[in-house]
Amino acid sequence: VSPGWNMIGGISEPVPIALITSEPPNLIVSYFFEYNTDESRYKTTDTVFPGIGYWIKTNQVGKLILKAAGSQKLSKANIIIKPDSDLPPPPPQSDDKKQEIAIPKDFALYQNYPNPFNPTTTIKYQLPLESRVTLKVYNLLGQVVVILADEVQSAGYKSLEWNANSLSSCLYIYRLDAVSVANPDRSFSQVMKLVLIR
Repeated sequence: VSPGWNMIGGISEPVPIALITSEPPNLIVSYFFEYNTDESRYKTTDTVFPGIGYWIKTNQVGKLILKAAGSQKLSKANIIIKPDSDLPPPPPQSDDKKQEIAIPKDFALYQNYPNPFNPTTTIKYQLPLESRVTLKVYNLLGQVVVILADEVQSAGYKSLEWNANSLSSCLYIYRLDAVSVANPDRSFSQVMKLVLIR
């Protein structure tokens, strides 16, 4: 990276920003920004996902080192994020005002972040095809406590924020079910755990 705004990409697996290291150590950077095409605005993120470009701003030359979450721990070389009121450069516009959107190759459901959380967490997933999607959260008795999605969604990288303010501390389960609209034989189902701590 160079001083000023830089665009970076991810690797083949999601990388939490808290695990990104740098050379030199403790490189100071801004928040990581991704462009949300549905809302036509930049949003900050806490995880770098494959297939998405991110803007970051830094005040010096250096290197960002991204490794899969399971291969590293917090170290003295982790980056330091200092909020900045400056926003990334405006996104490019084409004549028909359409943006190219990266489309994933496979279905996937990612671990929510943060986890444990209180009371808000973000759940991300990806759809390679337009699909009928349901995303539900269950308690340990198998009862549905909230339905986060129940609709047809276009292909792409998706993100949902859940506020569990009305629930008590507990281990919960979230489940994603997706079935391709064009080819119902292509379906996906996955379950993951999340922990609400008051």
